[in-house]
Amino acid sequence: MRLRPALTRFSDDMERKLRAHDDDRGDHGWCDESPRWLLERLKDEVLELEYELNRPELLVPLATEEAVDVANFAMMIHDVLKREETKP
Repeated sequence: MRLRPALTRFSDDMERKLRAHDDDRGDHGWCDESPRWLLERLKDEVLELEYELNRPELLVPLATEEAVDVANFAMMIHDVLKREETKP
């Protein structure tokens, strides 16, 4: 399956942000976090995105960074749940 260009750009940005934090948390630093904790972080990121989108003058780079943060926390929740689902 070929990824859509928009998805490729977005996933590249997601990976870049994750790698920027590898020194802090390792390759999969979210694996030991609970889905509920990750959800609270996701909510924080949504508020940050909302703030950026509501600025009188939209700063696109800041808003896109926040959108990536939202997606990354949603991905982390998905990953933790999938790992739980596949445990014996």
